[in-house]
Amino acid sequence: MKRITILLLQITAILCMKAQTPSVNIGRTIDGDSVMANQKVMPYTIYKINGGNSNCLAILMQKTAAGAFSGGTTCVSALDKDTKDILWTKEMKGVITHADPTKQGMLICNGNKTILLDNNDGHELWNIKLCPVYMNDSLDVIVGYKSNTTSDSNLKGYRLSTGEQLWETKVKHAVSWGWNDVQEMPGERILVVADDINVIHLLTGTCHSYDAKTGFSDVKTSILMGLAMAAGAVAGAAAFGGGGYYYMPVYGPNVINGLSSNILQMDSCYFIADRNELRCFDKDMQQKWTYSYPTEKSSASFLYGENNTVYMLNFGYGLRNGNNKVKHSKPFIASFNALTGEPFFFNTLKMKKDIVEDAFIAPWESFILFDDGMAYQRDINDSIIHITPWDTKEHGELVACLHNTAYAYNDSTHCFDPISYDGHDCPVFTSKGNVMLIDKDLNITKNYDASVLYGIRFTKDDYACIRKRVTKGLFRYWIIQESGLPIVELTSIFNDMELLDKDVFLVEGNNLYYFELVR
Repeated sequence: MKRITILLLQITAILCMKAQTPSVNIGRTIDGDSVMANQKVMPYTIYKINGGNSNCLAILMQKTAAGAFSGGTTCVSALDKDTKDILWTKEMKGVITHADPTKQGMLICNGNKTILLDNNDGHELWNIKLCPVYMNDSLDVIVGYKSNTTSDSNLKGYRLSTGEQLWETKVKHAVSWGWNDVQEMPGERILVVADDINVIHLLTGTCHSYDAKTGFSDVKTSILMGLAMAAGAVAGAAAFGGGGYYYMPVYGPNVINGLSSNILQMDSCYFIADRNELRCFDKDMQQKWTYSYPTEKSSASFLYGENNTVYMLNFGYGLRNGNNKVKHSKPFIASFNALTGEPFFFNTLKMKKDIVEDAFIAPWESFILFDDGMAYQRDINDSIIHITPWDTKEHGELVACLHNTAYAYNDSTHCFDPISYDGHDCPVFTSKGNVMLIDKDLNITKNYDASVLYGIRFTKDDYACIRKRVTKGLFRYWIIQESGLPIVELTSIFNDMELLDKDVFLVEGNNLYYFELVR
């Protein structure tokens, strides 16, 4: 407790000393002391902030009224991370969906245009028609398609700093996306499983493609539902992925996609499953072995590995319209010799709907969810799996496993209980809006209303910032030790938050608050 008290005193004292702009009380410590933050009042409502990878913070603002937002004007401002001064503000017609400060400049997505602005004064460095899918700041390269339709397979690479086109190649994504799971490889290459398996050299555009079956066009369904519902529309908002930007296409009702696995890297090999086979490639992407399933086909699947063994869980569904699960194959769990591809076991799972909703894979064991049943596998090498029925009338259908840590406030201890797989209990979501802890005998040990849970916004050292949604777009925040001991309660509700080095930035309407965390 002494160390925490010292931390709180440091936070409060430093905030008061460093306040160069109006200081506002935004929270309190567990000892009841006020937490003060500096405040900047921006001219318009802030809808997003992003720290990126440079010396400034991007602040996105909505200038027009909410009803005209989509066709009106938005603004982006750059804030100096050190001085906290606003360096510049730029207005643009339409919606700025993303602004990412990079070493080369601030990268803007505005409709189908990508623009780079100078970090220091905001002047435009280049402007091209591009829907970015990947960006590597260190290699000074950005990759994307000219059109935001799934029919455009012309992938182009540009120098990030100048906008100069470096190369153009073909990467099809008519029935499967893949850019949200980019695997970085040695030799300035990336591995992307879209319609096919693609290895792309980021600086030259050299592309080696391997045929794959990751999705298909369901012609019969297309005719039944009407060809007027065309495939290939793309979501308007850009998102930020691990390696860079990507937009997420929305496939029409005649396309079944998602019939592939994650990319598993184990030792010096890459393992990829599509609907027809599991494949192993060496570090140079030379195919070492393949395995064709004894069932008719596979679907969405998950690969994981331990001790020269590859494990595969096939969920038994594909995706229609990008997120609606439809039965596509029989679910199964299997294991293989990672060196030879020889199967150790292949076990078909059977339930009414023949779809695995989700699974939690822990070392040497797993929890497998169906909507109306659940299985616990005590040894992942055991080919026998017993599925226990689930009372959907009383508890609701099983929806998903909680794969990260959440927190629930405990009124008795006045601390937060961490909720995650603890080696014994697995947390699962139900359709009734609950999170239940399930033990290895598949009994319910605890039950939480999901609406009271806090998720992790960021972690730093041994503490975490957690948040709970209050209303649409508004969150309540705490700063706690990862063990659950509270440190600071932020008493207002905020739209957005970012942590940059030691500074925490918070958004409330057109107000930007910031304070420093000090150990």
